[in-house]
Amino acid sequence: MEKAMLFKAVGIASFVSLLVFGCDDQPASTGSPSSTSARQPSQPPPPLQAPDGSVTIRPVFQPGDYVMVRSDISENTTLIGSMRQPSKTEQTQWMDIIISEPDGEGKKTLTATITRLKMTGANLSVDTDDPNSIVGMGAIFGKLVGKEVAMSVAPDGSMTQVKGLDALFDSMGDGDPMAASLMPQIKAQYQEGMLKQLFDVGQKNYPTDPVKVGDQWTASYEQQMPMIGAMQVHSDLTLKRLDESSPMTAMIDFTSKMTATGGEEIQMGAMTMAFSKVDITQTGTLTVDVAAGMTRRQTSAGTGSMDVAMNGAGQDMSMTVEIKTQSEVTLTPNR
Repeated sequence: MEKAMLFKAVGIASFVSLLVFGCDDQPASTGSPSSTSARQPSQPPPPLQAPDGSVTIRPVFQPGDYVMVRSDISENTTLIGSMRQPSKTEQTQWMDIIISEPDGEGKKTLTATITRLKMTGANLSVDTDDPNSIVGMGAIFGKLVGKEVAMSVAPDGSMTQVKGLDALFDSMGDGDPMAASLMPQIKAQYQEGMLKQLFDVGQKNYPTDPVKVGDQWTASYEQQMPMIGAMQVHSDLTLKRLDESSPMTAMIDFTSKMTATGGEEIQMGAMTMAFSKVDITQTGTLTVDVAAGMTRRQTSAGTGSMDVAMNGAGQDMSMTVEIKTQSEVTLTPNR
């Protein structure tokens, strides 16, 4: 029973990480080829392209109604002693995202609503457009369709408020006593302050000064991650190409290295879980609408590993998880 609860907790936490941070799963940059100072929100926005060919890429959050589609393939191998246990999970999420016009203080509201979810994996299947497809934990995730999360975004691109997370988490436990018993611990890991920090980091991939094709910039920072703790991130980014058609788009290649020694033990029922020795490398490309200040497409691939320890109820386990992921996110106007 406890082991089943623990593996259900891991599944829920992994899914919520993708769900909440899907739009912002990008390398972050706090520097540029010539400056590491942050752009002040009070400064007027410069023109898109200067006479020397450089462009200004900045977060704008253009008001409108959008459709986000995110597809992930995770092929992990769990090593327990001499045993190797491969697993594969595929999921696609469809979301409606509405960005409001700014209010009197310049703040915008970003509202995300899950409209469809399709997942397959070990003891897991769901396509919310096909009620007959639900197997195992798919029933938990299928309840998320129609749930909204609203985020208030300041003029400088930072998140100032989050609404709807509690209702989203509670829906996952509705009608499932085991899942419901895990929600207090899951909620504790995804506190609003941590979500704001992760959102802010995700928007800082834009360089602070104008850049030309071939320019490179880097970022090194510490990021608090749910269930993992402090993660050290180093990203190298390059402006590879500009497509000057309408709308103007910038192609940015990135390589990110993410490491963490591990977070605190997490209580899950009568058992505890702890992650350590996290080491992941991710490469990919961002396609940014320069005028809108929004990433229209992101592709990435990641490899790495981490250790997981589960203890309690006479079922102590230590394992290494080898990680291999592929991801694509698109954001298009909802016409």
